[in-house]
Amino acid sequence: MELKNFDLKSDLLIFMDSNQYSIEDVSLDTGLPVSTIENILLGKGGASPLILECCYQCFHKRGLALNSAKEEIWLENYGKTLLFHGSKDGLTSITPNGSRSDCDLGPGFYLGESYQTVGLFVYQYPSSSVYPFLLDESELKIEKLDCDLSWMIAVAYYRSKIKEFGNHNMVKKVLDRFVGADVIIAPIADNRMFYVMRQFTEGEITDLEALHCLSASGLGHQYVLKSQKAIDHLTSLDRLYICSAERELFDRNAMERSKVIDAKLKLAKREFRGQGNYIEDIFG
Repeated sequence: MELKNFDLKSDLLIFMDSNQYSIEDVSLDTGLPVSTIENILLGKGGASPLILECCYQCFHKRGLALNSAKEEIWLENYGKTLLFHGSKDGLTSITPNGSRSDCDLGPGFYLGESYQTVGLFVYQYPSSSVYPFLLDESELKIEKLDCDLSWMIAVAYYRSKIKEFGNHNMVKKVLDRFVGADVIIAPIADNRMFYVMRQFTEGEITDLEALHCLSASGLGHQYVLKSQKAIDHLTSLDRLYICSAERELFDRNAMERSKVIDAKLKLAKREFRGQGNYIEDIFG
């Protein structure tokens, strides 16, 4: 599969058309020479990080939320599953063993359901970007986990928090579900959510308390591609640039989300305190 790169030429044409801009107008707004703008429109050479930042910052400043607009268009026009992958430095290839072994569900190629969610995981890295893909789920063996004890056990196991229970029948039963799976779909557990899981694995809260806290995350689902067959069912659509103004917006959204989640966690803990089973009861 050929991975798409930034399509600055097409994005620039969209910007010029929506604002009825001339090349000179773009040059004035971006601070780039007219000759540079002309070369972009002629498709000559690749754009440097400075050129990319100047252009996409200009688009964002003028109210063109390209990344979110593209997501809406893709959702409306494609029948296949639209997914996103965040990369710190850019992708050169995709393999089912590309991630760390201690990720939520072990090795695999991880994707999320929305641009905004995936962007939250990578926006703080200066060279990060987001890749949108279409996944054709036909002929793939898919295993789906809900926000339940099985999911929590799987994440805790792969994140090495319950390795001592690796031979327990309950753990084996969960892991057996993944054997031969091309794709695993499960709720996303960010570091804030994993803090709650750690409280459960360390015996501080019950499974019910933890699950009600975790259900408040609002991050949607992650798709973990476990086989080359699943990778072969992906189609690369684009590469989305995150300019500095959008990174600031992500930062504000992350702070607001943290406040909301913290409030939900406190309410869930208070509402369900002591209900359910502690980890020593489950694995005892």
